[in-house]
Amino acid sequence: MGELATDSESAALRRLGAFSLTKYLDLIAYEEGRGNWAELTQQLREQDKSLDDAEDTELYKFNASEFNLNVWCPSYEEAKAYLDSHRGFYLLQYKGQCFLAQAPHIVDLGLDPKDPDWEKIGRDWVQPKDPEAKTRLRQKLQQARERAAS
Repeated sequence: MGELATDSESAALRRLGAFSLTKYLDLIAYEEGRGNWAELTQQLREQDKSLDDAEDTELYKFNASEFNLNVWCPSYEEAKAYLDSHRGFYLLQYKGQCFLAQAPHIVDLGLDPKDPDWEKIGRDWVQPKDPEAKTRLRQKLQQARERAAS
């Protein structure tokens, strides 16, 4: 990099132009821990989808959830590690944050904590093992909300 600093601006631009934009984008992806730009953009799209999805971000019920033990984590990775090392928890999400709750919280949401779909998703709402099982749980959650509203 020191060489570029001593070159004139036009020489530096010529050197930078020697690589395609694709190579620079892949470098950015590599620095973010992904193999290439396509992988990084796919990951970012999935994150955006989960953050924008109201069904995924409303799994904490104010004035009800406070009475249950919930463990809040600063990152998904820490929440997943907690889930993997402690029995009886469900990894959920609220406005992009991860938290772990126990069965009474699931009941407060209007869902059955013994529903086999919870095991199919690995009790992980954020990154489920079985997306179809999560879709079924989301439908049940929507029905529970509709029943509660009427």
